[in-house]
Amino acid sequence: MNQLDKIQQIIRDVLDRPDLEINSNDGQETVEGWDSLASINIMSAVAADYEMTFTIDDFPKFTSVESILSLVGAEA
Repeated sequence: MNQLDKIQQIIRDVLDRPDLEINSNDGQETVEGWDSLASINIMSAVAADYEMTFTIDDFPKFTSVESILSLVGAEA
């Protein structure tokens, strides 16, 4: 599973939308249900899955797939 697939699965799980089709260009503005609370939950899930620690300063970066990939060190 590549990094994009991994992030997609996390977002699907958080949003409880197993059939959701998303790509690296998607984010809060294009994915129904991805609001600020979902971003917090996505941040938490990414932190757990990647065994990383994020700060409140990282929160604004959890609004798009591309920026999340950047945070975990993957190419979009």
